[in-house]
Amino acid sequence: MAAKNDITGDSIISKGGSKQFDKNFDAIDWSVKLDTPKDGDQRLNHEGKLERYYGGAWCATTQKEG
Repeated sequence: MAAKNDITGDSIISKGGSKQFDKNFDAIDWSVKLDTPKDGDQRLNHEGKLERYYGGAWCATTQKEG
């Protein structure tokens, strides 16, 4: 049994993409590549902690005070 919207009573189903969606999807330049990180690059992880990129992996860092 399909799920129903409690207010409208409509069935909750996924609809196909619109013509505008198809047009915009086709306009994407798929040749663009993401930048590959280089050794020493830094970022904040999902916990807000600093990480550095070394040897092909993101590594957590510790900061010493003083």
